[in-house]
Amino acid sequence: MLPFPKKDVESVGASRPARKLQILVADDHPANRILLAQQLNYLRHSCAEAEDGAIALEMWRNQYFDMIITDCSMPVMDGYDLARAIRTEEKDSYGAPVPIVGFTANSQTGEFERCLAAGMNDCMFKPISLESLEIRLSFDDLGRISKVGNSDYLFSEKLIDLTSLEQLTDGDEFKLARLIDTLVASIEDDKSSLAKVFTTADLTGVGALGHKVKSVARIIKASHLIMCCEHVEAACRENNADVLAELIDRLHMAISQVLLSIATYRR
Repeated sequence: MLPFPKKDVESVGASRPARKLQILVADDHPANRILLAQQLNYLRHSCAEAEDGAIALEMWRNQYFDMIITDCSMPVMDGYDLARAIRTEEKDSYGAPVPIVGFTANSQTGEFERCLAAGMNDCMFKPISLESLEIRLSFDDLGRISKVGNSDYLFSEKLIDLTSLEQLTDGDEFKLARLIDTLVASIEDDKSSLAKVFTTADLTGVGALGHKVKSVARIIKASHLIMCCEHVEAACRENNADVLAELIDRLHMAISQVLLSIATYRR
């Protein structure tokens, strides 16, 4: 097994995960699979490997895993079908849902939403640095998911809480819809502004936008989004540009999750 370049090792924080995770890695490309396994091992996690979704599904049926990281495009069974199959079996067996993270080279708009629609909790884009992977695995709320009716969409039970808005509008559906419309428009505008400001390397502006998004997130009790905003704000205060790109990516994904959850709520 080849050692990591010294600069990659030193860039990773001194703290390591408090709990060793057992992770199933599914990827048909041997080099990608081995590299990710090596990264996970360095971060002190254990991993098992599968070369396609069908093999991964069978392994999941016969062994406990804390998390599954799957390539999205594979022969035999791709990552989307793997996630759908697992969610169906979990629903039938009433088993606790395993966190599933998509891992793809396709960074086109909508890929994250496609992963969520298939039943995944998150999506990472190839290639991923050791430091970025450590940040990704540090978020502990991936597993809190539940099926919503017969919808193909998954969302975290604690991702949003609109109870306060329902109380504020006293059950008036029209007022509630108008209030939600306003919040959604604000979140979407901030998401767009965030991308523009980040390209200018204006850390003060990025931090201010993070704070602005957080204020809206608090209204709907979006705890994960609040946490992402606070991480961005902290990185900006400390001028920590090395991790800011990754944190901005996380923030964008958290915003997409919230918007998707609101859309699911309104159905």
